[in-house]
Amino acid sequence: MDASEAKAAPTVPGGAPVWYRVVYVGCIVVLSAETMRTARAMSDHRFWLAGIEILTALLLLARRTQRVGLVGLLIVYAVVALHAITLGEVPAALVLFAASAILIVSLDARRGTPG
Repeated sequence: MDASEAKAAPTVPGGAPVWYRVVYVGCIVVLSAETMRTARAMSDHRFWLAGIEILTALLLLARRTQRVGLVGLLIVYAVVALHAITLGEVPAALVLFAASAILIVSLDARRGTPG
């Protein structure tokens, strides 16, 4: 794609589409709920990190609270990624989750949407 094609590519003028927010949050809630079920006790890190992830993901649904939700999600993803790395795993999915959350919020910021 050359520079003229990039300029002609469609953009999202009104921020992140509602369907994308809902699908993203829905996926995070389902995946986090599955993680919570694997916890042995409420004190297990899988339980409370997944709970925080659900709460902060839900904050992305409202533009007024999306920045708080983004910060919370990025903190959760960083903690989980560090844990995964210490176990010798590559947390590639977390990079995708974080990038999607950043995209949702940054599209609104480019538009100048308060939040």
